[in-house]
Amino acid sequence: IGFRIGTRINVDVLNAEQQLYAAQRDWYKARAETLMQGLRLKAANATLAEADLKTIDDLLEPGSL
Repeated sequence: IGFRIGTRINVDVLNAEQQLYAAQRDWYKARAETLMQGLRLKAANATLAEADLKTIDDLLEPGSL
């Protein structure tokens, strides 16, 4: 019984890790899409400036969460 319980716990941990990584991936994807939509909106309104691109660049730097 101990082996089955240990195996089950390991499977649960692996499933939880998979869900965590999927949620993180989805969050980063949504964040990138939101940033792109903001740039597209400013471009469509002819209000996109170099400072906007710098801001996005800064947000995309590693560790900028």
